Amino acid sequence: MEIELESAFKEIKSSIIETLERNPPEQHNVYSCGFWLFYCDYSMLGTPCFAYNIEGEYEDDTKWCPPEWIVDVEDSMIESLEPHYEKISELMAGKSDDAWEALVKYQYDFYCKLCLQLNDMSSTENSPFKKWNTTENFVIGVFEEREGEELYDELVKLSVGSSREKSLAIC
Repeated sequence: MEIELESAFKEIKSSIIETLERNPPEQHNVYSCGFWLFYCDYSMLGTPCFAYNIEGEYEDDTKWCPPEWIVDVEDSMIESLEPHYEKISELMAGKSDDAWEALVKYQYDFYCKLCLQLNDMSSTENSPFKKWNTTENFVIGVFEEREGEELYDELVKLSVGSSREKSLAIC
C-alpha cells in the first residue's frame, strides 16, 4: 500500500477514536456498534456507515444487522471520516481495478484489526467507550451484511474475535 494511503488510514483511525470519545450515545445498554455499507465503484471509495443498537431494540433476526438498528447511520462519524475518504478517492484516481480491489481488501483488514483492538481494550481506562453506557458483552465489529453471508461471517470473526463471536452467537 502506498505511503499516502497508509497515512490516510492512520488519520481515519484517529478520527474514529476521537469521534467515539466525543460522541457517546445518550441511550443506555448499547450492546454493539459497528461499521457497515463499505462502498467502492472503482472511481471512489465511499465512507462506511457507523451504527449502534441497544438491548431490547431488535428482533432475533436483526440483532446483528446494522440497517435495522436504533441508529443505523451515526452522522458525526460520517462527517469525521468523509474528508479522509475524499482524499483516498483522489489518491486512487486513474488506478487500475486491481489497485482498487487491493484497497478494498486493505480497508476491510484495517477495520477488522481496529475493531479487534478496540474490543480488547473496551473495559480499560484507555477505551474510547469509557463514556458509553454499554452492556457487559458489548462489541464493536464489521457487520457488512449486504455482501453475502460468507464475507459477513469472515469479517465478523476477524473484527470481534472468534471466541467473542461464538459466545455471542453472532454468525
